[in-house]
Amino acid sequence: YETMSGTSMASPVVAGVAALVLSANRDLSAARVKDVLLQTGNIREALKTKIRSGKIVNALKAVRKAQQLKKPVAAPSATVASN
Repeated sequence: YETMSGTSMASPVVAGVAALVLSANRDLSAARVKDVLLQTGNIREALKTKIRSGKIVNALKAVRKAQQLKKPVAAPSATVASN
């Protein structure tokens, strides 16, 4: 095994979390998935000067946020038969 870092290693991780987000809420657009990932990441001071967001992805927070954004499913309406 070897330790590696950088965007080449981060990209597959973030793609995997994006897939988890979509599995939690299939109605999200690609742009909305990106927003969820950016909003729910954990700030790291060491990253503030290296990457725009200054965050690392947080899968649990991202999935929970995606679930919160689900549209409520309307209950089926009851029909009454008249004679």
